[in-house]
Amino acid sequence: MFLTNLLLQIIIIFILMLVGVFLKKIGFLRDTTNTDLTKIILYFISPCVIIKAFEQKFTADRMITFLITSIGVFAIYIISIIISKLIFSKVKDKNLQRTLKYGSVYPNSGFMGIPLAQALFGSQGVFFSVISVLAFNIFS
Repeated sequence: MFLTNLLLQIIIIFILMLVGVFLKKIGFLRDTTNTDLTKIILYFISPCVIIKAFEQKFTADRMITFLITSIGVFAIYIISIIISKLIFSKVKDKNLQRTLKYGSVYPNSGFMGIPLAQALFGSQGVFFSVISVLAFNIFS
């Protein structure tokens, strides 16, 4: 059941991306439109979804789970950084090396992760996915 929901949400996201590609190809969307839509999502819609996710009754259990999840996410980032340094240390081009390290460590946890968490788990999923966005911003 869960795997079916996940697959369905991923398919919906890809369909929406294909619609965007199509609209760009026919000239309906311009570069400025893309930039403006991204700003609206990042600066208005995502914060509203995050605030709504945090409007839940406080419980000690939720706080403990939040802290444990935070420790896990931060540990994963640290381990990913170490592994990427080891794997890409032999790449001679420094710009390419930086790009490879960054791309292998930092996921698209906010722009794609929050909507996916919202679709699959509702506000509780967003509540916990914010930890990844927080870690992304701190480490990035």
